Amino acid sequence: MRCSERLRLSLSVGSSASPLDRRLESPHPNEHTLRVSTKQIVQDLLQKLPEDVSLHDVAQEIEFVAGVRQGLAEIERGERIPIEDIERELPSWVIR
Repeated sequence: MRCSERLRLSLSVGSSASPLDRRLESPHPNEHTLRVSTKQIVQDLLQKLPEDVSLHDVAQEIEFVAGVRQGLAEIERGERIPIEDIERELPSWVIR
């Protein structure tokens, strides 16, 4: 599954809206970010996946959603890197 498909899936996970959807819709973006239980996220994710999904794909989806949630939690705690630092370091990340 491509990253864009995984992001779209992670944004669609949830009974009516995922934590990310609620975060995007909320007037206070941090209000709903991490309030959904892990169990509920996994249950919602499993309901959205096709019946013939492989165990490997399920594990990848869970890992992706966990990474997004971890990143959002880090942002909420103020543990982020300023964009200026990233722009300065970005050229060194390119493999030539």
